[in-house]
Amino acid sequence: MIIYLHKYLGIILLVTLCVIALINYDKYGLSWDENEQRKTGIVSAEYVFSNNQLLLKWGNRDYGVAFELPLIIIERALNLKDSRSIFLTRHIVTHLYFLVSAFFSFLLIEFLYKNKLLATIGFLLIILHPRLYDHSFFNTKAIPFMSMFLICLYFNAVAFRKKQNKYFILLGIGVGLLINLRIMGVLLFSLILFFLMIDKLKEIMYKENVKLGLIFSSTTIATLYLSWPFLWSNPIKNFVFAFNNMAKFRWGGSVLFNGQFVKGTELSWDYVPIWFLITTPIFYLIAGLSGLILLVFYFFKKPSIYLSNSKQRNNLFF
Repeated sequence: MIIYLHKYLGIILLVTLCVIALINYDKYGLSWDENEQRKTGIVSAEYVFSNNQLLLKWGNRDYGVAFELPLIIIERALNLKDSRSIFLTRHIVTHLYFLVSAFFSFLLIEFLYKNKLLATIGFLLIILHPRLYDHSFFNTKAIPFMSMFLICLYFNAVAFRKKQNKYFILLGIGVGLLINLRIMGVLLFSLILFFLMIDKLKEIMYKENVKLGLIFSSTTIATLYLSWPFLWSNPIKNFVFAFNNMAKFRWGGSVLFNGQFVKGTELSWDYVPIWFLITTPIFYLIAGLSGLILLVFYFFKKPSIYLSNSKQRNNLFF
């Protein structure tokens, strides 16, 4: 029995959290922009299935719909009509996706360290973060992006370890969806190509790494194009349009910060670190800072280790 539990520990954790979710998913309310996100999904669905051209003039057309479009497809497949059923369904789907990504984190840690205890700790650190857990029900922008990022990190580790076409195809699909979810996913795309270039320079398999890079790049671009209807009419122009819009976003509202309402375009440099500190449990902050200090120390002590196919390189990558 103990051997069985140990072997399927990740699955057991995932199933247990899914059961808890099914009991509690109706305890969370709506976020302020959740309905706007849904509308973007609806407009994209009408463009895909009814050739409605409204998407090309829609104010939020520069948002990717890799998550919103499937939510609308699920909503219509279940023939949901009332708003309560619609948004509760969105919440449970979003949360289950978050749980799946935590499971991939379990797989990632187990793959790198061959240690189920460490993998369990990693799984629980994600699940038990209060800010992440509550947002995992109603935040259909940041949480799906973070979740796909975790999934991509798993496939990245496997792909670079095994150096096989199929894993770079899976990685490309993941990164294509990641960029769709939030355009800053291009950072991960660039980083993967950078490490492939490092491998190309230090390994004998020069042609092999070039081939894998081409497979990964083409799969990423194809997935991004196919999953983002806004790109269909003019892929390059519309992608540049979305990238530029997101780089300097059009929101001019105000936020409460340090007891004062401050315009979003006039926030001081300490806005992000202060919010990060006050919304993250102290244990997480101490553990994260300690890990970062150790990483920097050992990297400068022996940087060559961090450029090889190893656990250390994955840490540098993360």
